[in-house]
Amino acid sequence: MTIAGTTTCTGCSSTTAPSNALCDLAVCKNNCTSTLDRTGNFTVASGPPNTTLRACFYQAGTPACASGVNVTASAAWTETNTPKDAMYFSPTGVLNARYVNGNEIFNVSYLGVTKSPQVTVVCIPNTCSIAPAKAVTDTYCPEVTQDTGVPTGCDGLTLICPGTRKCNYNWREATP
Repeated sequence: MTIAGTTTCTGCSSTTAPSNALCDLAVCKNNCTSTLDRTGNFTVASGPPNTTLRACFYQAGTPACASGVNVTASAAWTETNTPKDAMYFSPTGVLNARYVNGNEIFNVSYLGVTKSPQVTVVCIPNTCSIAPAKAVTDTYCPEVTQDTGVPTGCDGLTLICPGTRKCNYNWREATP
């Protein structure tokens, strides 16, 4: 089978993908020669930057993501949203991790071969030192801890932080 818009060659590492009995499908990070196989389980941090994945058809018995035909646009990419809706694709092959801790399985299919990688999203929460939280904590003294109203970014809660304003309690009244 020839991939549309390509020239005809032989072998899985060319622009023609032979029978899938001779070839396998891999999900590779960045490109089909990156050697970064993401067909099994892999982990990404929440939010940007997004992870670019490629569907690569390669010769069975050779290392995945070392050579192969980029079939990303022709492959079917589907999300399962299980066990947790931790990511989404936009456009095909660009994985966007949501701001949650969780796992999600997605499917990539091409010429009857399907791979189902599982991505684990690790959410790194905001801290009290980020600018929106600091703008609030700069208004009260360190011995006071209160809700800043700034989202943690991972669980729908808000940051509870101690004050950062410099407070001077070493004062005394002077007579006029």
